[in-house]
Amino acid sequence: MTSGVFGALRLVEQLAGAGEAQRVGQALAYPGWSLHGPTAIRAQRWAPDELAYLLAAVFPWLRPTVGVGLVEGVGELEVAAPFEVYTSSFAARTVPIAAEATVTTRHGLRLVATPAHAGALRIDRLVVPGVGAIEEVDSRLLGWAADRGLKVELPNGGQAAGRFSFDAMLGDLAGHSDQTTARVTAKSIEYPTEQLELAGAGWPWRPTALLALTATAAIGIGLLPTPATRRNRR
Repeated sequence: MTSGVFGALRLVEQLAGAGEAQRVGQALAYPGWSLHGPTAIRAQRWAPDELAYLLAAVFPWLRPTVGVGLVEGVGELEVAAPFEVYTSSFAARTVPIAAEATVTTRHGLRLVATPAHAGALRIDRLVVPGVGAIEEVDSRLLGWAADRGLKVELPNGGQAAGRFSFDAMLGDLAGHSDQTTARVTAKSIEYPTEQLELAGAGWPWRPTALLALTATAAIGIGLLPTPATRRNRR
């Protein structure tokens, strides 16, 4: 989705004029965009830090489940950001949650979500995108979180004006997983990284530990037949 923003804005310019493209582009605040800037997608090359991406994809076990709380009137990009970032990173599973079974976004898109009264749902974190203050969250969703001892996290709360919504979610990913995964995820979705301000661990230790445990178990299993073979030879 993010890789096509420059091209989409150029199409807006061709269909509706430069003024409308400028207005939409400023509202989006996509990093690096300018009205007469290039639209080509930069070619990506493999880098050693992409091993973090491979580890997360191969060893998905024990990853947390992130509930994405949806509120009425939320922006479409703010909704897309957590699902795009966390799904692409393989660092967490995402589940949409709302006070009711459907939510209507700012421009009339109806989204299907898991209603907050669903009893069997188990999540580790609850993030509510596109909300600046806790008072904007539906009280039923707040009550559902309180009953489960979950803190309601607002990744866009306090976000500076003129920042694209994906910046906040990549920062959230870095803080709860690691910076390398956040940067590699941004690369995988063709999103700029120069403007990102990330904090958190430097490397994804969960899949790395799973790799070490798997290798240790494989070596141990491989060595098990050796004593029996030696006894048979005797």
